[in-house]
Amino acid sequence: LLNANVDESLVREHDPEMLLAQGWVPVSREGNRTIVATCEPPTRELRETVRARLGPGAKINLRTTTPLDIERTIVLCFREHIVRRSTGELLARRPDLSAAGGWSPGQKRWVLAAGTLTVVGLLLQWQLTLVLFVMAANVAFLATVTFKLFACLVGLGFGARVSDASAERDDRRLPRYTVLVPVYREANVIGELMANLGALDYPAEKLEVLVLLESDDTETIVAARAARPPATVRLVIVPDAQPKTKPKACNVGLFLARGDLLVIYDAEDRPDPQQLRKAVAAFEKAGAKTICMQARLRYWNYNTNLLTRMFSLEYGYWFGTMLPGLDRMALPIPLGGTSNHFRVPELRALIGWDPHNVTEDADLGLRASVEGYRVGVIDSDTEEEACAELRPWIRQRTRWIKGYMQTALVHLRSPRRLVHQVGVVDAFGFLLLIAGTPVTFLLAPVMWAGTAAWYG
Repeated sequence: LLNANVDESLVREHDPEMLLAQGWVPVSREGNRTIVATCEPPTRELRETVRARLGPGAKINLRTTTPLDIERTIVLCFREHIVRRSTGELLARRPDLSAAGGWSPGQKRWVLAAGTLTVVGLLLQWQLTLVLFVMAANVAFLATVTFKLFACLVGLGFGARVSDASAERDDRRLPRYTVLVPVYREANVIGELMANLGALDYPAEKLEVLVLLESDDTETIVAARAARPPATVRLVIVPDAQPKTKPKACNVGLFLARGDLLVIYDAEDRPDPQQLRKAVAAFEKAGAKTICMQARLRYWNYNTNLLTRMFSLEYGYWFGTMLPGLDRMALPIPLGGTSNHFRVPELRALIGWDPHNVTEDADLGLRASVEGYRVGVIDSDTEEEACAELRPWIRQRTRWIKGYMQTALVHLRSPRRLVHQVGVVDAFGFLLLIAGTPVTFLLAPVMWAGTAAWYG
């Protein structure tokens, strides 16, 4: 009804965030009266709020509609604004923290100088140059592996502290919660997704689930509508714009979110039904500067083959000891791609996710640290499906390494500023973890070849 009769120019006279938060839109004018659609009870307070926005002498006629109609009208009228917010706001406001900016001039000069020095060294003293390279590679390996080992040892026995965040049971004290589920070309799991979301133990009146669908993914859209989602689930069609990435969809969801807290799940995730309550309790125990709680991830199909077993071992070490160790040492924590629970106002202050970074989750955890926030971990599991085939695994691992390289380049555009913002210890931990991980991956084949040549 709204979409057929709305005066878009009238709606655009107002701030979309304000309209979403207050739950009303001016639909049209009939003579000297403004027709206002609202999804809130038409109380005197609401009338005064609307009148203050339209002008002290404005005459209004309130008509009740649904929250979904309000949301769809705002998305329709502010499509360009939403696209700009979700794809370019970080680049516009903080270009120093956006991966879209690419290499800085200083980084280009350093790479050029290092490349030139290496070529000259190989031409003049190739044996000495190779020796120095092997020495540097070994030092990098030793430093990175030692740091990760130490963090894991610190994380052992840390379960007692993260598990003391017992689930909050008093429904009256629970905050509003938004669940974002970005979905793309996953029509085959929509039915299972709805079942998993329905298993979440949280009061329906305080829960909203936004399933984020790309406009060109008609198969998944049809499947989602056919699944008859419960009342807590809203299907959001993400405006078609580049880059077409998960973080862009999540930024659209953040724009529409009405919750005080927010969590991201992937379509195939099976979260612990108590996880939202545990996150609430954990936030209550944490300091005001804790912006995010990361739940553990594990694989439900770990027994499929050798590859899934290796994946399961890796996740066990990463989420079971590595992240708790980083938490205990108060070092920056790179987030996993799912089961990240956020405080919404602080997440909006961080401008959400970087749509140009392919590991936007890890980048966001480190960006939070740069801005003075902390990330914690909670004792709750989300089950995922591990890659069981070699080719998808290679693509996934390549994307992870590329994303870590992007994140390292972004935050090392000015090493001096990074040290000033987070301190020497945190900057050193970032260097060993985020920059050291892709370096060891890239150097490993060279080291293997050198070892084989030595013994050959």
